[in-house]
Amino acid sequence: MRKKFAVLGVLGVLAACGEASQYADESASADRVAPNIDPTAAPGVAFDYAMRLGVPDSLIAELQESHADSCEEMGLDRCQIIGMQFDRSDEGRVRGSLTFLIVPAEARSFAGDAVSSAEEMGGTLLSSRFSGEEVQTAIDDSERSETRIEDRLAEIDRALNAGGLSDDRRAQLESEAADLRARLAGEQQVQAANERRLAMSPLTISYVGEYSYGRKPLGQIADEGLQAGRTSLTALFTVLVYLVTVLLPWLVVGGLLIFGLRWLSNRFGEWRARREAIRYADEEADQM
Repeated sequence: MRKKFAVLGVLGVLAACGEASQYADESASADRVAPNIDPTAAPGVAFDYAMRLGVPDSLIAELQESHADSCEEMGLDRCQIIGMQFDRSDEGRVRGSLTFLIVPAEARSFAGDAVSSAEEMGGTLLSSRFSGEEVQTAIDDSERSETRIEDRLAEIDRALNAGGLSDDRRAQLESEAADLRARLAGEQQVQAANERRLAMSPLTISYVGEYSYGRKPLGQIADEGLQAGRTSLTALFTVLVYLVTVLLPWLVVGGLLIFGLRWLSNRFGEWRARREAIRYADEEADQM
């Protein structure tokens, strides 16, 4: 629970600061509780939240599902899931992430509950990052720009409807009106995007398996020794497969070649011995 308060406090501090970014290693400062400040203390600031949770590898998928269910229970108008990742390596190591869009007023409580549910599974908060950007000024600028564009479009429409314009002047005004409408659409898109950022804040939760954060020394040594043994067996098996599939055919060919040469050599030796015996017998016969 004290870690949960720390998370909520850090969120509030960054909300009051406006444009700010802070990283906090909770494993080293679990006993320190930061002020609990509401993000509404910084109106017009759009916030991005991120945190890393260390969880036993076998429980990461379950924790992701729990956090996703919590978001779905809030409803689409308050929480939306916009990204998910789950990776499992051959060694059984797991990593994952979930990205949410949450109404700013409930982002702190959602983050705190996410940490609490991780702790109930034997996990812990590893780090957190929260940043804010002031966007109200950009919204106000867009609104003023839209007003100026709409006023100019109204003037152009009156001039076009009044009549008495030359063809060149009418074409010039119509071209200007088309450019202004394109600019107006762009300003409206920018304003809508900034308003969405104020209405829904991104929160990314990264899930890290137990191999990536602190464990008990004996357990860590045992796991690493087991992993090293698996790696050695894999390397040995790879060498054996290489010998069988690559070198064995050449060894068989070489053996057959040596066998053939020795067989030919023996046959040649027998032939020479018979020739010598015949020659010797012929010489003996001649002498007699």
